[in-house]
Amino acid sequence: MYSLAVELGRPTGLSEDRINTILSGAALFCIIGSGAVAVISIRFGRRLPTMIGLITAAVSCFVLSRAESPAGYAVSSTVLLISVYYLLPFYLGHSARMDPSGRYPGLLGSAFLIGIAAAPIIAGQIAQHAGFYRLGDINVGLLILSALIFLQVDRVNTPTPATEST
Repeated sequence: MYSLAVELGRPTGLSEDRINTILSGAALFCIIGSGAVAVISIRFGRRLPTMIGLITAAVSCFVLSRAESPAGYAVSSTVLLISVYYLLPFYLGHSARMDPSGRYPGLLGSAFLIGIAAAPIIAGQIAQHAGFYRLGDINVGLLILSALIFLQVDRVNTPTPATEST
């Protein structure tokens, strides 16, 4: 979704320069996402903060794909980018907890980079053939699917008091 951020901003009437300024500012705000992880840590567990991040990303994708005003575009693109940088450390932490040898975090980092590389091609094709609304809908659906998979994996891999003592 974010790979087409410039194209998503055009229907709002923003110039390309203004869109680039908004996206540059959004990139600076990513510090908020990473900073929030540092503050939250695992104080509230891992499940709740991750679910909040996924829901925030889904809502942002939905709004971004339908943004008609410059303010809606600016806020949704910024919140989406913040949520990505908020979620990544939690996912890395989950994968490290599941595999202390470090293979899962390495695979996750690689998958993230592959996603960044493939996103413009895939998102561009979807947007070209189905439009930005459908692109947003598909992203929301994938984020919901991601949340459901995450909940299952987290449930299976969260130690219980009985398994912690063994």
